[in-house]
Amino acid sequence: MSDPFWQPLFIFLAAVLLAIITPLATVFASSYARRKEREDDRKDRAEVAAQVREAAKRAQEAAALLVESNAEVAAAAAKAAERTNGQLKQIHTLVNNQLTTAISTAMDGLKTGLISMKELIEVKKSLGQEPTADTIAAVAALEARISELSQQLVDRRSAAEAVAKEQKENPVDQK
Repeated sequence: MSDPFWQPLFIFLAAVLLAIITPLATVFASSYARRKEREDDRKDRAEVAAQVREAAKRAQEAAALLVESNAEVAAAAAKAAERTNGQLKQIHTLVNNQLTTAISTAMDGLKTGLISMKELIEVKKSLGQEPTADTIAAVAALEARISELSQQLVDRRSAAEAVAKEQKENPVDQK
């Protein structure tokens, strides 16, 4: 190789070989790096997907627990509302009964007053005196009021019977 002809040829071939190998090595190295980046990216994506699946699973479990809890709360509220409605019906019945008794007592008092006024008119007539216009108007007003209260009592008794019938048919837990 000491021949001057071979030496430049050898240098030329070495340069050509380097010119071919260097880009190939660069391409190979960059291709390897890109492949490694893609593998790392796939692994990262797989980890993120697994985390997303786990988060979705936890969210679904939390939603199921929330739905169950809401159902329990709704059931308890419905039961409490039913119990409260039953108690309100009892209170309403008691108040209505007391009001009916008060109306009946008032009507009895008005009847007593009417009887007294009619007897007074009879006494005056037996003495030859005519009753005053105010007395006659008061008697008419009492009769009208007694008739009105009597109708109210009939209506109240019929409503009370309807409520009693409904309560017998649909008993409510009063606890």
